[in-house]
Amino acid sequence: MSKWKETELDIHGYEGKLRKETSNIKAELSAHNQKLIFEFHEKNCILNGNSNARQLKVLNTLKQICRRLKGKKLDKLEKADIEILLLQLRKEKRKTSTIKDYKTMVKQYFRWLDDEEGKRYKDIRKLCNTKAGKSSSCIQSRRFS
Repeated sequence: MSKWKETELDIHGYEGKLRKETSNIKAELSAHNQKLIFEFHEKNCILNGNSNARQLKVLNTLKQICRRLKGKKLDKLEKADIEILLLQLRKEKRKTSTIKDYKTMVKQYFRWLDDEEGKRYKDIRKLCNTKAGKSSSCIQSRRFS
């Protein structure tokens, strides 16, 4: 391994951005959601060796989900809540890549949170399918009153 790779300069200031995002989460979200987000961050991102940039993306996206769903408890979300989230993003005409980022994060979070059989949040994870060739979202084909 080269000497350059070992030092990994933080030219983008991700460490400072991570500290700021952590402070924002503590200031804006309920203690319950903070605990869930930070536990996911530690046990999923840090343990898996994610880069600081990826960790920042995870923290920010989960914070945005909490904001958009008006402070609902992350571990109590249902399929209908995620449908509302995706519908909001589409109505705001967000880029396909942004919607895919949200879906990916929801899927990862609920895979981590799920019970051992993986059945508790199966509907939510299925809703957030991001594989090519599949319908980009089931909410396009459903009617809401």
